This record gives sequence, C-alpha cells and structure tokens, in this order.
Amino acid sequence: MSIASRITQFRESLGIKKSELAKMLGVSAPTITYFETGKRQPSLKTVMQLSEIFKVPLEYILTDKEYTFQVACRSKGVRNKAKLMEIAEFGRIVDYFLHLSSLVGFSYHSNVPNRYKGSILQDSDVASIKESLSLPSIVDYQSLYEALWENWGIIVFSIPFKERGLSGMTIKNGDNYFVFTNSGYGRDRELFSLAHELGHIVMHMNDDDTSIEFSSRSQQEKQANTFAQTFLVPTDILQKQLEQRGLQIFPLNIRCLAKNFNVSYECMVYNLNKLGLINYAHPYAKSTNPKIQDYPDDWDYNNLPSIYYLLVYKAWSSGYVSISKAAKYLYTDNVAAMIFFRSFSDFIPTSEGVGDEADS
Repeated sequence: MSIASRITQFRESLGIKKSELAKMLGVSAPTITYFETGKRQPSLKTVMQLSEIFKVPLEYILTDKEYTFQVACRSKGVRNKAKLMEIAEFGRIVDYFLHLSSLVGFSYHSNVPNRYKGSILQDSDVASIKESLSLPSIVDYQSLYEALWENWGIIVFSIPFKERGLSGMTIKNGDNYFVFTNSGYGRDRELFSLAHELGHIVMHMNDDDTSIEFSSRSQQEKQANTFAQTFLVPTDILQKQLEQRGLQIFPLNIRCLAKNFNVSYECMVYNLNKLGLINYAHPYAKSTNPKIQDYPDDWDYNNLPSIYYLLVYKAWSSGYVSISKAAKYLYTDNVAAMIFFRSFSDFIPTSEGVGDEADS
C-alpha cells in the first residue's frame, strides 16, 4: 500500500475530513487531495505530523507494514470522531508499551484461555474463569486488576477518558491484551467495565476478527454485560444474602447488597430482576443516588500502571531513549519526567531485568 493510500486509510478511519486534516497540517485542502492521489509526496516533517495526528508509529505510514489491532468497546451513544480519536490514543499507548518492551528486552505475553471463544457461558464456566484467576467469590476492582496481570498477563490502564461516553475498551495486539477502564465515574462502574471487557476477551476476541463495538444493542455487548453481571454477583451468594434480609426488596436493601458486591445499584437491580424479585417498571428499579459531579478533566503518569512507567524508566536509564522521549511516553514534560525518575530511581536495582523489577 502506498503512502497516499495509507494517509487516506488513517484519515477516514478517524473520521477526519480533508479540510480538517489540512488545517491540522497548516496546508491547503487541495494539498491533502494531492497527497492522497499520489500527485505530491509529503515531506518527512509532514509525515511525522501525520504520525502524531493519526496516533500511529511512523513506520506504518512509510512502509508496507500492516497496522491492525482488535478493539472491543463499552460505549454509550453513536460512533463519532471523539471516540475514534480516544481509541487511537489508547492504541498509541499500546504501541509505546510494546516498543519499550522490545527496547529493554522485556518478554511480555498474555495467557488467555481459548476454550471459551465463541461460546455462550454458563454460571459454571464463569466460576471456572474466576477460579483460574485465583479470585474469591466476591471481587473488587483492585483484586481483579491484579489477578488479570498476575495470572493472564493482561495489563489494565485505569484512566479518566476524555470521551465520557466510553466506559471501557480492550485492545488486542497480536497475542497481547490491554484493557482501558474509565475511572471518571467511580469504582463500582469501573469494576463492571473491567468485568465486561473480560467477557469480551474470553468470548469474542478471536485472532481472525477485528471489530469495534459501539452499540449497546449488539449481541456481543449483551453477552459481555451478562458475563459481568454473573461474574460480579454470583447467584448462590446473592440468594443467601437475600434470605438473611428476609427477601425484602426496597432501596436501602438494594444499596446494601450492591455495596456488599462492590457493584452499582443498577447492576444489583439487574440481578434481582434475573431472580424474578423486581422488574424494571418497579419504582425501586431506578437508583435515586446522586450522579457523580467531580469527573476529572485530565490524567498524568500517576494513572499509568507501574509496569508501564518502569519500562519507560528502564529505557531512559539504559540510554535507549532521551528524557524528552521518555516524557512523551509518560504524557508529561521533561522536568516532571526527570523529577519522577529521581523520586524512585534509588529503589530500582539497575542490574536486574524489568520483569524482576515489576514483580518486586
């Protein structure tokens, strides 16, 4: 595929108009047409700008190397440019991670079981998955976050998304899985998003399938929702807790049950509806809890998982990347990156590999 075709491909995949791309590059609209028809070759500086705009490594614009990864998203609303750009940004973080791993010789490989792919899971299957992750019957966000990394090699990024309509997404690059959950709405909702993405991973993300899911009405989204509900609220434990409460269904009890399982009020209503104890038309089915107002507007390197910034530190301290490049990987400036590195450099043994450091 030519550079001209790649520019068109990446521009259209992000929903960027020619006039918008021209403005981003500081050129005329006809110039973009010349680039995309091959009548004019962009300069190296322009190609570097395109790499930043499209959020893909330079090599994917200049060479025939195929740029593909699989994405599953949990989202509200319609597909739009803001969501596509958010996905592209997280895809770039994945590229950074894999590039840094290669630089420092860190061997990373996800170990996700394939036996559930394409299946409709039963409660026993969900329990088996939980057991393989060495999780207790009732999980919280942190325990699931750590179990996915320690047992299956899945890296989770907890970040407040700029696009608030996105709750979570999974990117599969080769054999590696990366999950991004929106931390802007609180841990109960973020826990559900993480369990939902786990459902996509075990059931839907096949090697030969590349897809982006936006509709909550799609079959795959419904299956992932059902998985998350079952995974987080085991029916047998819920029934025992209900019996202890005399099977009384009113808002205070629903909130207490939700708290016991680390889930939202809405998630608990779903499970009570599944048991035939409440329906969605009931006045108690709708939460009266106030909406979260303090949605964070931005995030920094402190939101990144430790293995990620350890790789950045290792690449910088070993001389593979400059401080400015390290700062770019950490989404900060040079001064902040240097201060950050100095704050923990005395505690990182330079003679050991990153894999050992990450486990310490």
